Amino acid sequence: MKKIAYIAETKGEGIVECVWIASGSKGRSSVFDPRKHRFDPSKPSVFHGAEPRYIKSWLEKAQSSIQKF
Repeated sequence: MKKIAYIAETKGEGIVECVWIASGSKGRSSVFDPRKHRFDPSKPSVFHGAEPRYIKSWLEKAQSSIQKF
């Protein structure tokens, strides 16, 4: 099973500003959009650019913000 890569863009202080997602065989990446993408912590994933806990927190907040509407 191929792992999904989550790549963080951060401010100088290490604060996650946005997360890119790379999946599929072509290795293309795009900015994580909670209307198009779904973060599932049970799926195999790799994290780059920041500590996994900070990236996961950002992804969960992005998903919860879209579910409020």
